[in-house]
Amino acid sequence: VRELAVQCAAQGLRRPHLVVGSGSAGTHAGLAAGIHAFGLDWPLTGISVRPAAAAQCVKVHGLAQDVLALLGLPRDLPEGRIVVDDRHVGPGYGLPTPAMLDALRTLARTEGLLLDPVYTGKAMAGMLARLGEGLFGDDEDVVFVHTGGAQALFGYRDVLTQETQAQGIEG
Repeated sequence: VRELAVQCAAQGLRRPHLVVGSGSAGTHAGLAAGIHAFGLDWPLTGISVRPAAAAQCVKVHGLAQDVLALLGLPRDLPEGRIVVDDRHVGPGYGLPTPAMLDALRTLARTEGLLLDPVYTGKAMAGMLARLGEGLFGDDEDVVFVHTGGAQALFGYRDVLTQETQAQGIEG
């Protein structure tokens, strides 16, 4: 979070709204704890890739509180600071959704950015949906936290090949 704060300041972003995939909850909880520990008033939304929002909020909050304790800080993160959107899980963990495939394709073509089908693909699909729904303010800077995972694309070769062939694209 400290590194992200420095980068955001250098870019002139004063109050970015962070969006991250939320599954095992480590990254989501670490970000929540760091934002709280540094006293930043940054919104943070986790896009769930597996659990329902209520259960994931409890998990993220508990882990964030544990991080604060490990840092020797008070375990005083308000539960309401944990936000999870679980509308993009689809049929289950690791199972593709049309919105995830569209996000993967769009980011690869327009930004040269590779997303994995399990975490970052669904998280980006969730962020794009939230943008389309107007859930971010017009003056709000939105920062997507890309956690890697492009190597997972190889495990989904059949799905991705079927997708490109259905669109008449070779390869």
